[in-house]
Amino acid sequence: MFLTFEHAEAPGGALMRGGHVWRYVEYRPARPWFYVSILELSDDEWTPTTLLISTLEDLQELHRSDSHNLRITQVILVSPGELNGTGCWRMDELSEIAQVRSSERLSLIYKMTNEDKYYEDEGARNTFCRDHQVIWFTPP
Repeated sequence: MFLTFEHAEAPGGALMRGGHVWRYVEYRPARPWFYVSILELSDDEWTPTTLLISTLEDLQELHRSDSHNLRITQVILVSPGELNGTGCWRMDELSEIAQVRSSERLSLIYKMTNEDKYYEDEGARNTFCRDHQVIWFTPP
């Protein structure tokens, strides 16, 4: 979840009814999140916008949406250093997310467009994985 504070709200308030504009948001957990580029159809014109999505479930819901007014154009995984192996936060273009069962538990594998893979659980990297199932992929 992204955290907002009243003092971070931009002067002028909402750009649209029910919306608010924030100068910054806070994200505390060291968990991956998604920077999603979409095209939104409004008045017969496609407008680019970006969504910051904090959970895989919300990304899957957006992906399953049958709205003809939205098109996902790119998904960037924003990953903590513990996941990507660098010790620092990174942004990489995501290709797919798979759920696997290692000898220990169910875990996720994030596959980037450059073929790099980030393993949620090191056990999934080092052991034979059963039940490999793609649960999200880049839309065509």
